[in-house]
Amino acid sequence: MLLFKDPPDHRPRPYYMNLNPHFSFILKTSETLLGVLLCFALGLFSLQADTPVPSAENISTLSWVDGPPVLNTSRPDDSYLYWFRPNEADLVLASGTGSLRFDPVSVGIETVTVGERALQSQMMFQVRLADGALWQARLTQPVKRNYEFPIRINESGNWFHHVAVYGLELCAVNADGSLSDTQVVPIEGSLEWRAWADRGTFSWDFNAPAELEIKSATITWKIPEAATLMSTVADTAATNWAVSMAYTLDNGIPTPAVERATPVQVTLPQQGGAVVQDSMTSAIEIQMAELAWPDANGSDYPASDLDRITRLPLQLSNPTDAAQDVRLRFIHPRHPVTGFVPMLLDDQGRQTGIPVQTSKNWHKKLGGTTDLPYDGQWIRTSARVTVPANTTLDLEYAIVHAQWQGLPAASVGQLSLVGWGGNGFWTQMALGSWGETFCFQPGRVLRRAMLTDIRPTLQRGLGKGKELAWTSNVGGGDVGLIKDTEGKYLAWVDAKSTYLAGGPNRAEVLIEETLATGAATLKTNIILPRSNDYVRTSLRVRFDVSKPLPFKRFALLQVGTDYYSTGIAHSLAYGSDASDTKVVRLEQEKPNQKLVVRKELKATNAWFALFGDLPEASSRNSYGERGLIVREFQGRVAGKPVDHAWLASYAVKDNAPNFNAEITVAPDVSSFEAGDYIEALFEWVILPPKAEDYYGPNADFKGELAAKERTWELVPGAAVEGSGVQEFTFQVAQSGLSLKSGSGLASLAVRGFADPNSGQWFERVDGNLEVLGARFSEEAEPQWVWNPLTGFWDCYLSVRSPSQIDGCAERIFVFE
Repeated sequence: MLLFKDPPDHRPRPYYMNLNPHFSFILKTSETLLGVLLCFALGLFSLQADTPVPSAENISTLSWVDGPPVLNTSRPDDSYLYWFRPNEADLVLASGTGSLRFDPVSVGIETVTVGERALQSQMMFQVRLADGALWQARLTQPVKRNYEFPIRINESGNWFHHVAVYGLELCAVNADGSLSDTQVVPIEGSLEWRAWADRGTFSWDFNAPAELEIKSATITWKIPEAATLMSTVADTAATNWAVSMAYTLDNGIPTPAVERATPVQVTLPQQGGAVVQDSMTSAIEIQMAELAWPDANGSDYPASDLDRITRLPLQLSNPTDAAQDVRLRFIHPRHPVTGFVPMLLDDQGRQTGIPVQTSKNWHKKLGGTTDLPYDGQWIRTSARVTVPANTTLDLEYAIVHAQWQGLPAASVGQLSLVGWGGNGFWTQMALGSWGETFCFQPGRVLRRAMLTDIRPTLQRGLGKGKELAWTSNVGGGDVGLIKDTEGKYLAWVDAKSTYLAGGPNRAEVLIEETLATGAATLKTNIILPRSNDYVRTSLRVRFDVSKPLPFKRFALLQVGTDYYSTGIAHSLAYGSDASDTKVVRLEQEKPNQKLVVRKELKATNAWFALFGDLPEASSRNSYGERGLIVREFQGRVAGKPVDHAWLASYAVKDNAPNFNAEITVAPDVSSFEAGDYIEALFEWVILPPKAEDYYGPNADFKGELAAKERTWELVPGAAVEGSGVQEFTFQVAQSGLSLKSGSGLASLAVRGFADPNSGQWFERVDGNLEVLGARFSEEAEPQWVWNPLTGFWDCYLSVRSPSQIDGCAERIFVFE
């Protein structure tokens, strides 16, 4: 079943329109959360009256609306993209209440959007000198050092965002209000914006330069039809200045924040940390107590603590006669950082499904020889909870550290790259907590690739071949590569990420982008399910064209890009089923970007695999074999229906001589028409290079590895078994949903629950209903998530595919 259904007029349609017919007619009129809010107003969403889930309007996204402003590229034909483009630096914070457009060059909010109204605002960060002169801050031209790029996304996700701007200078304000280009003094310090959907804080901290005798510092925000916001600090002797201004949005219009503590009291019945009302983050912060961890004995995670869950009971008391929204932030102690799942549980230990945002970092500038603000390891999570009137909620904050029900948990979080550089909304997924599994950066800042570090799992790691250790990067890829008729790269902009599932059964993120020319849109769902054998990452892609788009090169999906192809390939295998395998030796003398293969992939579940010449070397270095399965492909191209893809392979620059593989359209197509679209489901697999490298629990899989000369030869069989990533509705689950396909663990998304506690999951076995998990323990406790795009709960099952059970052709699951 395709996730995105196309209406008769072929206009793009958001995927969540398929989930519930009662509100699809409203959502199709809007690509934003405003449609969801209208559904609430009309009573089409019927949540429990005492549900603690937050308002959908408080889900927010932060994006480079015209950019990103920097791409790290090195090809001569991409030279125009390299380094800083100030006209593409604006950030937009958007939510159901409107949006704020922040210009980090002139430093300030330049536009406030409420509904259809765009209000031009003016924000100024200024100092007054002893002689009465006025000077104003702005961004200076940054130096070309990636790790010191001055606009840094420290935290971002569904709830909370933290942007810091460095490299500022003070300029004298001329009589006409313009800024002087000659009277300019650099300053040390930062301007920081911490924001939720409906409130935030600007702070300006700097050291006074010796050249200027500063007497006061002021932040001023002028908005038409609204009161001016202003905050001033005056000190005749200060050398270190700090001024901040808090705001709230009243029907989308910024107003001065009222300094008062939330009426909700948060306490920790069993201690385990400290509760702080933080004015800068506009939240109640729980600073968790330190955790003791055993030695990992050379691995990256201690084997003794695989099933460890940290639990912190908390109590939220609302003594008022009105429901109260509470913004919570959990400051984690040090623990394994690459993978973990934060959850909010109710007083019965059940998942509330409230999404918890994860932001984290582990990078140090120049290997730790010098510090940058916010570099090093830290973990912060954020959530919003609605506490009903005159109610005390007993909740539990839980951290699933590595495994869930005995198998590696899937997780996802925003990874700040402070200390590394290029930190523009990098997202990191993991299976377990001993290294990255699948990473992506919608802005394509580093090496012009959306899909970045990708690593095999459940196989021996780098160096000493330890279990539970980092493995080699075999990543690099992209979605929606387009070069115009002159060979010029066409950039995607305004990349918005919505985190739909955080684990432990499935991690899922939706990315929505627009072509800089305005000719097309792109939606990519990246899904990492839990696994007991190897990495399977599904990508649901929807490409829509709104006006003519001629091109010289187009790839809907690339495995390996020109700049980013860390896996080394000298051969390409492809086919339509297990008995139809063709292997092409890729000629190593081909120049970079030279097309070496173009083949038609006619069948459903067509596949390809890229592999190198030296499996022994790959094994020693913990590499993996890469494959891709085309699970679904349909659309309209050049005005004609299409039902299958084409395969192309190019020589690439990274690790040359090296080659990639990509999904494209027929070679006689050189332009898309308005109304064209492509919708596809891909399964990206990473296999261990040898059976002895795999240490996971699936004995049958290890036997299959041992039976093959090269492990990529398992890809055709997996293709034939069909996809285990499937979608169902709540109504289907009540009558019984059927699973007949998939290899390994299937990941089933069941959407549209009004109450996650209204029933229980069973499996129908020999005519009887057995509680899910009784037959196979790893299937117990499905994952529940409140979906901000629908206002209902989604449930994710992680179950064995029929192919993993002897004599089984079908499994049926029932919710009642």
